[in-house]
This record gives sequence, C-alpha cells and structure tokens, in this order.
Amino acid sequence: MLLKKKVINSGSTKTVAKPMARVSFITRAKSVSEVEEFWSAMFYGRSGTGKTTLAASFPKDSLLLDFRDKGTNSIRNVKGIKVLEMINWDYVEGTYWDLKNTKHGYKTVIIDTIDGMQRLAMDQVKADNNKDESDALSQREWGEISGKVSQWMINFRDLPMNVVFLSQERIKNQADDENTSDYDEGQIEPEVGPALMPSIARSLNAAVNIIGNTYIKQTIKKEGVKSIRQTYFMLRIGPNPFYITKIRKPKEFVVPQAIANPTYEKLMKISKGEKI
Repeated sequence: MLLKKKVINSGSTKTVAKPMARVSFITRAKSVSEVEEFWSAMFYGRSGTGKTTLAASFPKDSLLLDFRDKGTNSIRNVKGIKVLEMINWDYVEGTYWDLKNTKHGYKTVIIDTIDGMQRLAMDQVKADNNKDESDALSQREWGEISGKVSQWMINFRDLPMNVVFLSQERIKNQADDENTSDYDEGQIEPEVGPALMPSIARSLNAAVNIIGNTYIKQTIKKEGVKSIRQTYFMLRIGPNPFYITKIRKPKEFVVPQAIANPTYEKLMKISKGEKI
C-alpha cells in the first residue's frame, strides 16, 4: 500500500508515493516441527470389510456424518465418536460451517459415505430444477452434481482436522458412465475404486493423502488334526494396477501391498517410513 504526501517545488505542489511500512510475511514462518499436521484419507470397499472400524481408529473426538448409510453398528462400543444423520443438503453445508467457525473439539470428521453425499446432491439438483425423483437428469444437471460434490468435498478436506471419506466399492467401466457424459476415455478397464461419478472420483483421489481398499482375507491354519479358519480385515495401500491406492511416505520407503487389521497408528508409521 502507498501513502501520498505533498512536496512543494518552485512554487508548485505535487504528490509523490511513499511506501507504507508493513509486517514481513516471512517472519510468520514456523519450524516444520511446530506445524500441526492433519491427514485426509479415503477408504473404499464392500460392506462389512472394515471401513468404518478403520475410520474410528483416527484421533478422537470424532464426528461421523451418516449419509443414510447406517453403518455404525461395528463401532457402537467405541468411545469418543458422535453421529450426525445427514438428512438433506442443508446439513452438508451447515455442518461444514459449524466445523469451520465454532470451537467444537473434534479432531476427526468421517464422511460415511461420500457416495451418500453424491446421492444427496442429486436430490438437491433435482429439487432445484423442479424434477421428480424418477426424472432423468440432463448433461448440465450431471455437471451441477459433480461441481457441488467436488466443491464441498474439498471444503471438508481443507478443515483444520483429520478428514476420512468412506465409500462403497465399484468396478468401473466406461460404458457404466455413458449416461452421465462423464466417463474417461483414457481409463484402464476395468478399475476398482469408489462408487462415484468419475469426475468426483478424480477430484477425491487427487485431494487426499491416503487411499486404501478394504477387503477380508481368510486362511486355514493346521493345529494337529484340527483346521482353524482365521479371518483378517485387510487394507490395500501399495501400488496396484487394478485397485486405486495411494499413501504419502518417504520416497525410498517401499509400501507393503496390504496390511492386516489396519489402524490410524499403522498408517502413520508407514507415512514416516517405519515398518509395522
């Protein structure tokens, strides 16, 4: 910003610019050890494969936003988690502003599920365009849905807290998305990822620090004449040509293809290049 002052010169008056003193921005820099780090993650998989249980291992207190998924039975005994049912799109925007502008004490927000948020956006776009629930959507309206979900998804991601997105699993092919005018001609077929419109999925995949696919693994262990079946809840996080996966970690560290009984603590160790 510039201040103006008058200067008298040979009987005339003229105005010259004088720099205004300001606070240096670089003096506000912090030591990297002082920076509070929050994580954003997206876990997708079939129902019953441990998505909600994994999300519940993130720092407490946690707020779980239930988009009509009703998947909280598995964490009923976990302390430090509150559930808010997302009835309509007003709840999406209102909850975001509450988390942004109030002192709430939550360290983690869980979106359960992001495909449920997509369904609410679809309902809202139909209502805005005076359409019935059974009416088909135009290409423009599909674009409105994509823009609405992507915008508010990023808004939640940018909150000063851990953010976990959950999604059902979907094997995606181009033909599945022709009706939305939103398929990706460069996509490797088939590809397993979140059950979202491709444009929303791409935005989400780029936005988060961790992407993992949950599944169940069973093995048979022999103990004498007995055969004991062991069940493990697994998370794919290593590079995979078929499943969408991702984790931020030191460049030289080799990420395991999958980890058993995943937790927030295990993921944090991997992100630091530590073995689990």
